[in-house]
Amino acid sequence: MGIHRFRFAALLAGALLTGCAALPDAQPFADSSAQLAGSTRAAGAALTQSLQAAQLNQATEVGQAWAARVQAADAMARYGEQVAGLAAAGNLGRDSAGKLGGALTDLLKVTVTAQITAVVDIAKTLYEQAARAAAAQQLDQAFQQAQPVVDAFADALDQDLDKRVVPLLQLAQKQQAADIASADGGVDKRNLLRAYELRLAALQQTALNAPTPQARQDATAEGTRLEPLFAGLQADRAARQKALADMNAAYAVRRALVNQLSEALHAWAQAHRDLAQAVRDKRKVDVTTLLSTTQELRDLIRKVRTT
Repeated sequence: MGIHRFRFAALLAGALLTGCAALPDAQPFADSSAQLAGSTRAAGAALTQSLQAAQLNQATEVGQAWAARVQAADAMARYGEQVAGLAAAGNLGRDSAGKLGGALTDLLKVTVTAQITAVVDIAKTLYEQAARAAAAQQLDQAFQQAQPVVDAFADALDQDLDKRVVPLLQLAQKQQAADIASADGGVDKRNLLRAYELRLAALQQTALNAPTPQARQDATAEGTRLEPLFAGLQADRAARQKALADMNAAYAVRRALVNQLSEALHAWAQAHRDLAQAVRDKRKVDVTTLLSTTQELRDLIRKVRTT
């Protein structure tokens, strides 16, 4: 009888361990997701402020388009917290799998509401995959089922950046280039600069080779009158070239910021993949790449603000 009780207790303990086995700490994933969300919000503010400072009409449109990124990033942070909570509870069973699927569904709902077009286009497929995750028997299986959704989610956000934000930045650059060209005076002013340059060179030769003192005096007088006008046109050209260089530098940094957000989105999906594997292997979660790409995003935010 005592032996049977011992065996029953051992079996019960084994069952409890199976359902509540030690899981890796997922808080680093939650924390890095929150950092990415904060950086996404700051990136949008930096972009719109940069365009406003340049008096570009696209500032408002970029701000509106970026709002969807902020909603998505905030949803990613909430998902990270929910995942961390599940891992902290230590329950590997079906109940936790269902909660993970529910968290995934909540993530998708936010982005569909935010009209992330690429997500909307494949929403049905993603919801079906999230349902498979929710129906899994074990949490580690649910994570494996969730990964295709997370990968597609990151890809969709990346595509939406290319579709909605990048064209606005390109349009802003074209507008700014047109404004600079208009202020410069266009072809007529450049032709006048060239004409003054040629005339001054001719006057210099005339002054050197003049057959009479009067001819030399006349050439020198005309050159003296034209030189300030020529210098003014040269200064205008130098200012235009600097404005164009500053414009191109600002555009390059803005595009780099958008590209870095794309990198960070994919790094988030990769961190989730590592988390899924860590749950299966009962090992530490690695979010190093996500943290480093988010730091690079913050560095570019500072550059956008100062360029």
